[in-house]
Amino acid sequence: MTALDRIADIVRGNEVFIQGHDFPDADSIASAYGMMRLLEHKGIESDILYVGMIEKFTISRMLDVLDIKIVLDEHEPRLTEDDHIIIVDAQKFNSNIKDITGDEVVCIDHHPITTDPEYMFYDIRPNVGACSSIIASYFFEAGIIPDKKTATALIYGIKMDTLGLKRGANVFDIEMFSRLFPYADTEILLQLQSNKMKFEDLIAFGEAIRNIQVYDNIGFARLDVKCSDGLIAEISDFILDLHEVEFCIIYAIRNNGVKLSVRSELSDINAGVVIAGALDGIGSGGGHAEMAGGFIPVSNVTDQLDENIRSRFLRILSE
Repeated sequence: MTALDRIADIVRGNEVFIQGHDFPDADSIASAYGMMRLLEHKGIESDILYVGMIEKFTISRMLDVLDIKIVLDEHEPRLTEDDHIIIVDAQKFNSNIKDITGDEVVCIDHHPITTDPEYMFYDIRPNVGACSSIIASYFFEAGIIPDKKTATALIYGIKMDTLGLKRGANVFDIEMFSRLFPYADTEILLQLQSNKMKFEDLIAFGEAIRNIQVYDNIGFARLDVKCSDGLIAEISDFILDLHEVEFCIIYAIRNNGVKLSVRSELSDINAGVVIAGALDGIGSGGGHAEMAGGFIPVSNVTDQLDENIRSRFLRILSE
């Protein structure tokens, strides 16, 4: 029995919603869309839900160009306690996904397991670079050829989450990318890859450049301008491109606290482990070996924020 067969058997006969993480990125949307199309092959209808805003220009463009329909959960009156929820690219009880009305019966993800799974079916592979790769494998396992739109979305999800197969990707991601490629629309992929930034985003990049401090090969930058989670992640990748920086911590000040993004190019230093240790007692954090995120609530933000963040990360990294 294929993974798709098992999932279809679980959700059949129920109202089905597919939920990615809050403020969804390309991998989250592509995974949800791919899952929706898979269920259609089993005669099961579903809707994609998200929480928060579509923050990045690239995501709005992806939804528009590929004509993917998703709904904000607070605006979905159909949700009931009996509905079945399929989580993709996230896990129940994680800080980046809202606990919406319904029963989370399936989880497909590529992040480290943070809680004991409480699903009827789960496929969680922390060693995989993109959740879209897992969803793609379900097509080929079931002998289903993805249509052009679906293949394009999944390839774009893989490309964006692995930085073009350069970050966190393994042989499995490369295989799925290769198998999807003949069915994708390369012109749309080029369109999605071009003009990825709005002019106003340059202000945040300028802020990071002005504020960056480098200690040996570790870079810190504070952002005092309005900055989405997605843009903070892009700035982290940008700072990590510096020759002098192999590990970076970017943090943005918000009304409700401090959002952090961490990147690592060092094979022996796990970004997820480092941020979890650095924020222990004042916030929460976690993620992959190469990239991770975290948050400090405003109640734990002090006047010595910059010094506190630097000292905590430098201490963990020295250990």
